[in-house]
Amino acid sequence: MSEGDIDLEILKLRIMADLKRKALSLKRAQPSEKRDYRSILMDKLTERAKEILRCAEVQYPEETKKIIEVLGRAIDSGYIKDYIDEYSLYDLFLSLGLNVRIPTGIYYVRKGEKKSLADLFKE
Repeated sequence: MSEGDIDLEILKLRIMADLKRKALSLKRAQPSEKRDYRSILMDKLTERAKEILRCAEVQYPEETKKIIEVLGRAIDSGYIKDYIDEYSLYDLFLSLGLNVRIPTGIYYVRKGEKKSLADLFKE
């Protein structure tokens, strides 16, 4: 190879290196695609589990947000494939030290009227 060919090859390599650096800086500058982990998780929860998640969000908003993100990532990556039932979700919160209180009530039906047990004792 002649000296001119070598200089031309060096120039090409410099230009390629500059283009590569610019492409990397543009890639870093673009905001990464933020996945909506909440909707991913909600698709894999049973109806009762969704209710437990809503109660947990009210009682422990910051912790629940992180749990939603972690579970959403696990579902998105394929680590969790099955539906998450209410027992598993409640057990997860308990194992993390979050005692989620779920509103419960005992109702009875008399003559087509649905009343709570507290109303029965008041009468």
